[in-house]
Amino acid sequence: MEIDADRNTLDEIKFAELRLWQPLKGPRVNLDTVLLSAFARIKSNEKVIELGSAQGAISLILARKFPRAASIQGLELQHELVELSRENAIGNQLAGKVSFIEGDLTQISQFFPVGGTDVVVVNPPYFCSMPDRMSKSYLEASARHDLRCSLVDVVSASRYVLKNRGRLYLIMKSQRLSEVLFLLESYKMPCKRLRPVYPSPGKRSNVFLVQASRNSRVGMYLEEPLFVSDKSGNYTPEILRAYTLEADSCL
Repeated sequence: MEIDADRNTLDEIKFAELRLWQPLKGPRVNLDTVLLSAFARIKSNEKVIELGSAQGAISLILARKFPRAASIQGLELQHELVELSRENAIGNQLAGKVSFIEGDLTQISQFFPVGGTDVVVVNPPYFCSMPDRMSKSYLEASARHDLRCSLVDVVSASRYVLKNRGRLYLIMKSQRLSEVLFLLESYKMPCKRLRPVYPSPGKRSNVFLVQASRNSRVGMYLEEPLFVSDKSGNYTPEILRAYTLEADSCL
């Protein structure tokens, strides 16, 4: 595939030993990518699905970090991003481990069997659709706003593909915490771990990380706050550990 260099950039993701094509205007690797990749825990021979896999960054980081996973598949609606993710898998010699499917997660049964997956990872669009605040770039707007799928769609699709006791790892804006917890309970996927993330001490949490489990018992661990920076503005040691490929660096 020939990549349009006017619309995309080829970037080094050094900690993950990856070179990724990414859209200039659209989803790009950022701190949330690293946080979710570091929060997920994958065991040997487990099957993983990333919903809304964009350019493939999270799936490819997980493949580097957990080489004993049985398989990692990404599902992405936008054709341009699927093409980038497939090129990224080939370019990083991970095409035998990671694959990407073009499709709509609201039609999840067309792509995956029910109850066949151990782990789902997803970074859903953070915001409800607000036309006056959205980017003019469709790729960017779709990554940030629920133009094509809602949180309900994400949770429903996750429940469909997960085995009993299968795990969902998700990152979301803190303003939507009550909504996420309500939906997880409604779909019998109770939250098992919740970790709030703060930019620095003294500031409000801006995102949170959740591990939920399909048909598991109710009982949640509220984990200690994760601070991105200390009072001096330097990355905290825990955040620096997230920028590694060590499996025991999971948040």
